[in-house]
Amino acid sequence: MREFRVTMTNRPGELARVAMSLSRQGVSIKALAATTGGGHVALHLIGHDVESTRSEIGRASCRERV
Repeated sequence: MREFRVTMTNRPGELARVAMSLSRQGVSIKALAATTGGGHVALHLIGHDVESTRSEIGRASCRERV
């Protein structure tokens, strides 16, 4: 299990963009939490498949951190 941290701008549609990217590859989200500050959102998520989650986060043009 691996947690990914995605940093994105706090504006409408950003979470949907990441979720749609994950859904295209059939990645189920096991856990999700988000915090906001300074106009940005830090999204913490755990997907059921580490490699698919990593790949789709990259395709969504987001930054990932552990």
